[in-house]
Amino acid sequence: MISGGDLDTYFTYEKKYIEIGPPAYLVLKGFNYSDSTDITFVNNMANALSQLNTTVQPPIYSWVGGFNLFLNDNAEWTGYCETRDI
Repeated sequence: MISGGDLDTYFTYEKKYIEIGPPAYLVLKGFNYSDSTDITFVNNMANALSQLNTTVQPPIYSWVGGFNLFLNDNAEWTGYCETRDI
């Protein structure tokens, strides 16, 4: 991280004001957002992390649930968007 950058500032304030412990982020390389197998893999990975209650404290937040709503043609928001591109 760049000292004084946006991400550095975010973590500084998070540490100062929120007592949740250090966050963990998983960075995916070569991820195919339109492949249901890849989406299922990330969802299963988040579920598996939530089972590690001795080292990982809940809640586990994942973008997969929201993304699955985006993929759902019958979702409430679909009438408001003008594109289906991922």
